[in-house]
Amino acid sequence: MDLSKIVLNSFKYPFRNIKKLPVLCLLFVFIAIIPIGLIANNNYITAIGVVAFFLFILLVPGYFLSMIKLGSNQSAMLPSFNLVSNIYDSIRVLFLRIVYMIVPAALFLTALMVFGPTSRNLINDLRILEFLATMGLVFVLILIVYLIFEFLLFFAKARLA
Repeated sequence: MDLSKIVLNSFKYPFRNIKKLPVLCLLFVFIAIIPIGLIANNNYITAIGVVAFFLFILLVPGYFLSMIKLGSNQSAMLPSFNLVSNIYDSIRVLFLRIVYMIVPAALFLTALMVFGPTSRNLINDLRILEFLATMGLVFVLILIVYLIFEFLLFFAKARLA
């Protein structure tokens, strides 16, 4: 399969079964009303948005896992929404994410403990360039580790499917 066919198929895929997209679109619309409810000081609108946000968190990762399952079987159709299955898969993906993010989080906390006092001393002594260099290197290191584990998490999700 050549690259142009892969790209063309990736643009066609979401529109193969258009009837399943309004559910996701409605969740996005209801999530988008949270700021409107906060600005208008309307607790009911805000509550609707928050409930939609939690439904989004509970449904979408599981639905994406269902898409991976069907895609691995060379199916070109979108999976149907199965509330119980999607919530169960979302919880599995959440636990998988927690496990894979333990190492980057531990590295981040260790870097804060090690470089925190040093960076405070650099700021107090007005050595701004050294502070920026130190924090920049720490940030790049943590970002690289995070991206490596995010890449591994991607393969773990494919394996989970």
